[in-house]
Amino acid sequence: NWKELSTSANSPFIGPKDAKVTIVEFFDFNCGYCKRLAPELMKVIKANKDVKFVFKPVTFLGSMPIAKAALAAHKQGKFLQVYEEFLTHNGQITSEVIDEVLKKAGLDVAKTREIMESDEIKKALSDITELSQKVEVRGVPTLIINGEALVAIDEGPIQDAINKLK
Repeated sequence: NWKELSTSANSPFIGPKDAKVTIVEFFDFNCGYCKRLAPELMKVIKANKDVKFVFKPVTFLGSMPIAKAALAAHKQGKFLQVYEEFLTHNGQITSEVIDEVLKKAGLDVAKTREIMESDEIKKALSDITELSQKVEVRGVPTLIINGEALVAIDEGPIQDAINKLK
């Protein structure tokens, strides 16, 4: 399933399409461990412009509106900014918080809310959920690097795994 994991058209990614090293992250915007990983992963992303990072939001913990907002932001070129804002937000992410994050990213809230409810976004989330079941994601965050599971929540072990593959 590595090809499906690493090349899904419905998932946001940054980095070169044909990178030698690809990291796929399954995460939930309401997951405490995912929130802990996010700033560490952002350091790794900033330090590795030659690595492809693929983001697969799942909605195990009631985060459907947040995931929809993030994917709608992706359709407008603002995924990473919104991803970071949501995962570093302290407290519950309400509808008001979603709107604030979208505005801060420079997005038109009404337009983004329209995109959030589109069939394209619903299908993307459905595809990600289906894929998470197929590859047996049992918890989040789940990191997969070049097809192998990577158990890490800190920058060091993630960077070490990248360095071994470069």
